[in-house]
Amino acid sequence: MRVWNEWMLCEHPQGAGPLVGAQMRYLIGSEHAGLVGSGRRSGAATA
Repeated sequence: MRVWNEWMLCEHPQGAGPLVGAQMRYLIGSEHAGLVGSGRRSGAATA
């Protein structure tokens, strides 16, 4: 999670941002290029 947050702060224009509820974070890597992407999912908010 620490690597994901640091990468988002450096590479994403809006930073890591808060996630609500259950969370899944993905880091996409390559043997040749290193870290090449990321993704995230969070549970739906209910009112």
